[in-house]
Amino acid sequence: MTSYPPDQPGRRPVEPDDAELGGADHYDEWQPPPPAGPGYQPTQGYQPNQGYQPTPGYQPTQGYQSNQGYQPPVGYPPLQPVYQDQSARSRDGFSIAAFVLGLVAIFPLAIAFGIVGLVRTKRRVRKGRWMAVTGMVLGLAWIAAIIGLIAVAVGQQPSRSADGKVTKAGQASLTDLRIGDCLKLPASSGTGSMHTVRDVPCNEPHNSEVFASVTLSGSSYPGQIAAEQAALALCQAPGRTYIRTSKVRLTLLVLVPQRLSWNAGNHDARCVAVDPAGDHSGDIRQDR
Repeated sequence: MTSYPPDQPGRRPVEPDDAELGGADHYDEWQPPPPAGPGYQPTQGYQPNQGYQPTPGYQPTQGYQSNQGYQPPVGYPPLQPVYQDQSARSRDGFSIAAFVLGLVAIFPLAIAFGIVGLVRTKRRVRKGRWMAVTGMVLGLAWIAAIIGLIAVAVGQQPSRSADGKVTKAGQASLTDLRIGDCLKLPASSGTGSMHTVRDVPCNEPHNSEVFASVTLSGSSYPGQIAAEQAALALCQAPGRTYIRTSKVRLTLLVLVPQRLSWNAGNHDARCVAVDPAGDHSGDIRQDR
């Protein structure tokens, strides 16, 4: 069989008839396709899409209210802000008490109430923290002052030897005076009650000497004048014995307890011989 020649442009092969199988190849001329029909016409009534038109705005269902801020459920109180106005806070009573007690020197309670006040005002719920701190500071200051006074008083007390004689001068209270102590009294001092007197060694200049101690009777404090009169009467007998051997003119003086000392149980008075003319070094009954 004769092969078909290659395709030629514009021609298409045709099948030969049986009688023509041995003959030459036959090709019909190419016929272009019929022209297209009239332009496409859309279906009557169809409207082309003239750009996207958004759906009209959503309208909520009638009666619906939009959420204009959170509204708490019915039956629950609205939430309160954590911050509290400073002016609405009350003053803490313990802090106030600590401040007042510190001013009047009741220092144990001032310190205790101050500690409680600090705890109660820690979270700023109550006012008055500065008063709690001030009360504690005042209480501690009073304690320090008392300790200082005690230290000064102890340091000013006279020193004594093993046999009780004064070896170092110092300020002595009535209860600290012993028979035989030599005193350095002011020239203007007289019979009465004194807080402290100057107690010195007898080999140092002095103008007075304790020669007796008497006990006053009675349970209640008789008053200063009555106590002095009772002490002078009791000191007369030992005074005559003491002064009898004196080479100088001596004066009798008594030292009586004060009310607080009396109430504490001290009812003893001291009998003192005084040389108003001057000081002695040694026994006051001897010449200078």
